[in-house]
Amino acid sequence: MVERVPESISFPAEEEKILQFWKEKDCFRECIKQSKNRPRYTFYDGPPFATGLPHYGHILAGTIKDIVTRFAHQSGFHVERRFGWDCHGLPVDESVSLIAWTTTPWTLPSNLALCVNAEFQYVKVKDNATEKTYIMMESRLGALFKSETEYTLLDKFPGKALKGKKYKPLFPYFAKCGESGAFQVVTDNYVREEEGTGVVHQAPYFGADDFRVCMEYNIIQRDQVPICPVDASGCFTAEVLDFAGQYVKDADKNIIKLLKETGRMVNASSFKHSYPFCWRSDTPLMLQGSAQLVCQSGAHGGQIAGEQWEKVPEFVGEKRWCGVGSVARIGRRLSGVKVTDLHRESIDGLTIPSRCGKGALRRITEVFDCWFESGSMPYAQAHYPFENRKEFEDTFPADFIAEGIDQTRGWFYTLLVLSTALFGKPPFKNVIVNGLDVFLPWYNAYRFLVQNVQRLHQEEDMAFLYNENTAKQSDNIMDKWIQSFTQSLIQFFKAEMEMYRLYTVVPRLVKFVDMLTNWYVRTNRRRLKGESGTEDCLWALETLFSVLLSMCRLMAPFTPFITEMMYQNLRHLIDPASFEEKDTGSIHYLMMPQMMYQNLRHLIDPASFEEKDTGSIHYLMMPQVRESLIDKRIESAVCQMQSVIELGRVIRDRKTLPVKELNVRQLDHVDGQGQVRASVCEREPDRHGSITVDGHELHEEDLRLMYTFDQSSGSAAQYEAHSDSQVLVLLDVSPDQSMVDEGVAREVINRIQKLRKKGHLVPSDEIMVYYRCQPAGDYLESVIQAHTEFILATTKAPLVPYPVPKGANVIVEEKTQLKGSDLEFTIVKRSSAPRAPLNGPVCAYVNLKVKINDKEQEGVVLLENPRGDGKMDMDHLRRVSSSVFGTNNTQLSFFIGKTELTNDADVHSLSGKTLSVTSSGSAPGPAPATDAILCPYVNLQLCNGCPAELPADATVKSLDTKTLFVSVLPTTAEA
Repeated sequence: MVERVPESISFPAEEEKILQFWKEKDCFRECIKQSKNRPRYTFYDGPPFATGLPHYGHILAGTIKDIVTRFAHQSGFHVERRFGWDCHGLPVDESVSLIAWTTTPWTLPSNLALCVNAEFQYVKVKDNATEKTYIMMESRLGALFKSETEYTLLDKFPGKALKGKKYKPLFPYFAKCGESGAFQVVTDNYVREEEGTGVVHQAPYFGADDFRVCMEYNIIQRDQVPICPVDASGCFTAEVLDFAGQYVKDADKNIIKLLKETGRMVNASSFKHSYPFCWRSDTPLMLQGSAQLVCQSGAHGGQIAGEQWEKVPEFVGEKRWCGVGSVARIGRRLSGVKVTDLHRESIDGLTIPSRCGKGALRRITEVFDCWFESGSMPYAQAHYPFENRKEFEDTFPADFIAEGIDQTRGWFYTLLVLSTALFGKPPFKNVIVNGLDVFLPWYNAYRFLVQNVQRLHQEEDMAFLYNENTAKQSDNIMDKWIQSFTQSLIQFFKAEMEMYRLYTVVPRLVKFVDMLTNWYVRTNRRRLKGESGTEDCLWALETLFSVLLSMCRLMAPFTPFITEMMYQNLRHLIDPASFEEKDTGSIHYLMMPQMMYQNLRHLIDPASFEEKDTGSIHYLMMPQVRESLIDKRIESAVCQMQSVIELGRVIRDRKTLPVKELNVRQLDHVDGQGQVRASVCEREPDRHGSITVDGHELHEEDLRLMYTFDQSSGSAAQYEAHSDSQVLVLLDVSPDQSMVDEGVAREVINRIQKLRKKGHLVPSDEIMVYYRCQPAGDYLESVIQAHTEFILATTKAPLVPYPVPKGANVIVEEKTQLKGSDLEFTIVKRSSAPRAPLNGPVCAYVNLKVKINDKEQEGVVLLENPRGDGKMDMDHLRRVSSSVFGTNNTQLSFFIGKTELTNDADVHSLSGKTLSVTSSGSAPGPAPATDAILCPYVNLQLCNGCPAELPADATVKSLDTKTLFVSVLPTTAEA
């Protein structure tokens, strides 16, 4: 049975579930097994991370490989996937050493990486004297060897071949850093060929280039504890066990000595080079990483990361929000003055005495982080708190802000930190970050389908079962449009994928999601909810289902997880006899078009598929183009309709009309193209189809028709116009009180629906909505009273004034404001009408009296279970009967009385009857004297409570013919 779909979803969590599903079913091997007799598709995979650790470039290449091979499999080929063989880089073994160099031995205990130049040539050589093998830059061989006779050249390669190679650190002090990417070879063009060995030692907290390079390779993080084992006096800290307490320059000779003893020193010599000295004290300077002066946000991290603001997309609010430092150090501790304001005018006059007696130290001219200035804009623009206090408090926090994803650590961050520190709450209620999020609207369309399938079952006692072979063709224009649009997409998809043009396919798929969710679903919501009758509802549901299923099959190579999730729910309503192949338990077994498929599959009539096993979306093949459904005329007509709506929305936005949707009461169509054509045709085109205007020859592609509207006349003032090359739209924007009232009623509906979502309710949940407006009798209350039926038609929940009855099962409540009034809502669970006592089995059934080879048996077969689900036909009844009564391969005949049932017999019309079953060609026995059910049974009914719990010693036999109420207990995680 199709499962309930939650309002919200965690895509990473669902992907973990799908991975486990694939593992349990061994879907990959099953795909290979199913395709073994198909034509082969050959794919060569290159070297796996030949030059180092995986990075984003490998992910991109891997994604393309995965898409193409999945597409080939689901197009009917056998694809043997082999991971790359050849590792074109260098073998890694302990007998090979990279010779690194440094002029500051005291930084070696803090080494985290080695850097080479990707473009220069490097060599592997054997030292003929020591038999050791080294790697270094080719042009720097002279720095180690006096002549070519001292070494043997083993190999030559570019520096980029060394990227990602691991090495054993010189010292064990920070060996744990290897777990986060340290002790590897990195590349950067700052490595020169004029000095050293061409392999530069990296101590990121003692060198600007070292820091930059290690940051680029994520060896260190900006907010981590620095690997900097030197104190403020220039002495090693206790972390460096062998040299703790030694002044770093004095420790140089001891470090060199220890390296010689451990065999890690190759050569030591003097090298004259420039070194920075303090211009005041004339002592060597040490470049050292240090903490920065920033606003301390760590204390507010819990508040900053709270749920007081809405994020779109959701991940914007995740991960770390932190900072370090304070103003105490710059205050009385150093300057002797209490610091309360960090603006330049407040701190430029501060001085700090030099510890070396070199006079007063002053602030440098650099400006404080400008993002904190921009983050202060809510207060600065109102000069708060010095004035405009009320105006600021009335407009804070903002309802909405939006910027690009790059602002999450800029403006968004500083806005949030400062507001949390000052007021304990975020400065905005909603933030939308620009970016592509295709999955969520796709998921919502799928969720909406499942909700309405469940509603149909609950309200109409009708099970939705999809069969492509028997589904009736809808005569609704929007159904025909989305079906045509889908088939055109499949046609385009297959043609482009066969040419490996993934870059054209992905944008078209994204556009299709928009067409499906923002146009088809949105314009057909009432039909899908059953408001236009059951037959029309079924047409809409079948259309949406078939489109979603085709989309899952198409998207499976691109989005294997979400398609599997949907399919694994929907496949339970697929008739297995409609599939060609043996196992379709995963969407990846289907030929074109796992997270979506794994849910959607419950809604498919199995008889509509050719394959037999529908266990995964990846067992299915690519859908074939159904050219009979393609209607370019309808696609063009809907495209023009969309243009009209978009033009109307532009006018609405331009006039700042207070409505979210373009709700038009009356539409008039005027065709003025005939006059335009007549005017243009006054000029006779020549035999080439061109006309000459003012000496210029114009062809068809040179002409563009533009529509304009003359608003100079007084009668035209009520209209606002906008046009494109196809149509001119005039919108009557004159005020109309009835439309304003309806807009308020729609906002009431919006508030109720949002509250339902907050209460985790679905459309099939039976509820009542209580409301109260304060002050009573105001405009808002009069609008609600006048539009109660209008609101009910959308919410499908009775709207009743307060008070809420005592003892009501309250689900969720909320107080809000609308049109200057306080508006309260309370949603309570509506009690279902008591059901009549059950008389007999709740599910349809038939008694069977079987006589095969003089052996007689009798039993009962359920024709559905649960009620309304898995309904049976004659072929299915034969298979089940053969299995239950063990008749093996005997052909069975079924009789009602003396009449033999044919294959097209309506099995459900026989519910409660007794059928005779014989081997094919044998006559039935005498008609049964009674149709009383032949086997003991119990009915099970799910409920929220249990009238009386069964005693522990109750026997199953005592429950015959009884109805048991089953209460589902919460799991530990839900309790």
